Amino acid sequence: MKRSVVFTCLIICLTFLAGSGKAAEVSGQQILSSLSEIFKANPAPEKKVQMVPFADPKDQAVTAYAVLITPGGEVKYHKHEFHSETLTIVSGTGQLFINNQWVELKPGSVHYNPPGQVHALKNLGPDELLLASVFGPAMDPDKPDRVFVDGP
Repeated sequence: MKRSVVFTCLIICLTFLAGSGKAAEVSGQQILSSLSEIFKANPAPEKKVQMVPFADPKDQAVTAYAVLITPGGEVKYHKHEFHSETLTIVSGTGQLFINNQWVELKPGSVHYNPPGQVHALKNLGPDELLLASVFGPAMDPDKPDRVFVDGP
């Protein structure tokens, strides 16, 4: 009995993680890049916040962005209704609004944000804030899942 309950839970979890229960389509191409090189190849000096996709757009499991925020730049209060987001800070410093408070960010900081949770990000440092942002499951590029909200 105990073994069948564990097996059933495992099947339910795997089905949930796969979304519709079928395997996500992935191109199979492995990618290795430097986030700073991504921005050198995609300059946008007029933008305070720049997001450049770096995963294969055919990948239905995740959407991944290299994100550059210039000093004074910010991503206003928002939430993602259907996607989780994981941020990894590569360089620079800033602040992240989570759990109704601002917390410090530095290289090596990692943040997981489940669907529906309000967050915001700002660069208060003198240098560019460089990070990787990964959404799961993959986002439809024609229907971005970002709902801006009023801050506290």
